[in-house]
Amino acid sequence: TQLPNMQALNELVGSEVTLQISKLLGWGVVAGSLLLKSPQIFKIVNNKSVAGISTSAYLLETIGYTISAAYGLAKNLPFSTFGESLFVWVQNLIIMYLLFSYRRAINGSFFLGVVVYGAFCYVLVSGLAPLHILDLLQLMTIPIFTISKVPQIISNFKNKSVGQLAFLTVFMAFGGSIARIFTTLKELSDVQLLVGYALGALFNGILVLQTILYPGAPAVNVQKARAKKV
Repeated sequence: TQLPNMQALNELVGSEVTLQISKLLGWGVVAGSLLLKSPQIFKIVNNKSVAGISTSAYLLETIGYTISAAYGLAKNLPFSTFGESLFVWVQNLIIMYLLFSYRRAINGSFFLGVVVYGAFCYVLVSGLAPLHILDLLQLMTIPIFTISKVPQIISNFKNKSVGQLAFLTVFMAFGGSIARIFTTLKELSDVQLLVGYALGALFNGILVLQTILYPGAPAVNVQKARAKKV
């Protein structure tokens, strides 16, 4: 059963056409996700700084992508509808390492967290987690992804600077969220996923506006921002 607005679109351009557009968009998002966080990674490495980037934001986002990838695999969803979760997850792990490394926070607590997170991943992908638990976790990704953007948005607003936040990465994430709204409406009609992508588009849109409003502005108390673990 399709949602009413997609039925109206189908009447205008035809169901088969919208399906093909949806699939092209889906694979486009997956392909784009291969490089989604690359601008952010290169910017951090080149500047040798993670100033203005929220650790808690990336931590929550990484957990969200972990759950989304496991959910898609367990439900046998078309790879074009969730594949970016796997690719962005890998890139987020790299950024998380850079965040802890440049903030000199690779210690015993860091390695304990890695072990706990590894166990969490194993439970999700090994089949030990029942499907109804995965459904609940997928529902939880809606507030997880939403909340993950809040620390970064607040940090940008307070500093009147986006620090080392890469515009291209934020813009691509925004575009991907918009595309995913269409593909979810057309191919899945999954309300949980739809709400998550809609909220993602909203908050990614705010981040895009901030990167435009505060382009290249110097961060307030840069040294403090580098050491801060939001």
